Amino acid sequence: MTSRAMPIRATALAVSLLAALAPVFAYAAGPGAPTNLTCEYQTNPIAIDTLTPRLSWQVNDSRRGAVQSAYRIRVSSSRSGLDAGRGDVWDTGKVHSVQSALVPYAGPPLQSGRTYHWKVYLGCQ
Repeated sequence: MTSRAMPIRATALAVSLLAALAPVFAYAAGPGAPTNLTCEYQTNPIAIDTLTPRLSWQVNDSRRGAVQSAYRIRVSSSRSGLDAGRGDVWDTGKVHSVQSALVPYAGPPLQSGRTYHWKVYLGCQ
């Protein structure tokens, strides 16, 4: 599986505590890594006012007819944890799906003021 990662940060908005994803930066993970990782259609969102942000990416496989057959999303509280393969906040496990757009975050509520990092691993056929 190939992978790509981005940090996300939760903050409070208005009077209610809402999950918000802030500056997002992609980390290259080698050839074939997913590209154009976004959260709620934004590459570098300043804030997102949803408790269930949706994550998207594009498959980057130059093989003729290659398609995504599975994905795995890991969300970690630290970049080092993510680099070590830990998803201490959320780990989807392997999901057999071609979906690569608007995959909803389904982990525990994101905490205000914390930074989170996510990475997606792809299985392609």
